[in-house]
Amino acid sequence: MKKKVAILFWEGYVSVAPTVINIAQLLSENNYYIDIFTRGNIGNFPDDPVIDNCNINRVCSAVTRFSLFNRIIKKINYFMQHSVDLSKVVIL
Repeated sequence: MKKKVAILFWEGYVSVAPTVINIAQLLSENNYYIDIFTRGNIGNFPDDPVIDNCNINRVCSAVTRFSLFNRIIKKINYFMQHSVDLSKVVIL
């Protein structure tokens, strides 16, 4: 059974942070499923990198940081209530 990790990332474009990409790649290589939660892209950016076992979830397009994290917490609560195993949460 693969473990699951959620990464909460404030910036809209994931490729702006090589650390996040490298963490996701390392976790994927070690049999983790990764969900990266971020706000929608603001601007015209290239496509996000494709990483095995990794989903990039756009929560909303233009919100305050508090509102973004509030929505993410609600999503995580939903996942937990529906037996989705989020064993670790990393906030970057």
